[in-house]
Amino acid sequence: DIGESLIRKVVETGESILNLEIEGETAAQPGVRRSFLEHWSPIRGEDGTVIAVSIVAEETTAQKRAARALQASEATVRNVLNSMGDAFLVLDREFRITLVNSEAARISAGVAEDLVRQSFWEVWPAVRGTPFEAMLRKVMDEKVPGRLEHHYISDRLDLWLDISAYPTSDGIAVFYRDISARKKAEDELIRSEARLES
Repeated sequence: DIGESLIRKVVETGESILNLEIEGETAAQPGVRRSFLEHWSPIRGEDGTVIAVSIVAEETTAQKRAARALQASEATVRNVLNSMGDAFLVLDREFRITLVNSEAARISAGVAEDLVRQSFWEVWPAVRGTPFEAMLRKVMDEKVPGRLEHHYISDRLDLWLDISAYPTSDGIAVFYRDISARKKAEDELIRSEARLES
């Protein structure tokens, strides 16, 4: 039924139908859904009228299945990353954010989709010139893991972070958590001990 309607359309309009995706069962494999990418083009006679239709079909079933499996796999990875307690982001060699989880977006006071492809230095400008920047650059350049606690202060954020960074094949992966409450408790303990001493 699909083929007949397409042939009629090509014959009547004299125009090609290109990059047409068709899914369905075939007589060769009943019960199995298959995918095809097809190009339907008119063949003209000497007088210019359409006398036949050329059909080029490429089966894309395997590619479609692979794409669906990849989407499912990416969704699983995204769910795992978003369920983590730690913030997580991936930086490419240019320090652009390529992947970010919801906790990292929350700490950054942004939206995950908006952070992707941004420069890390634009999202976290007060990192410049700090031990945090030095650690990230060392992980990137020397391909060695790094870890530190850093007090980040900017015009919109004031928080302590516990940061771990690991080299990847094309950049670095950064895990971090907000430890401001712990640092505050430690400071209060130090002040309390100082009061007891005095």
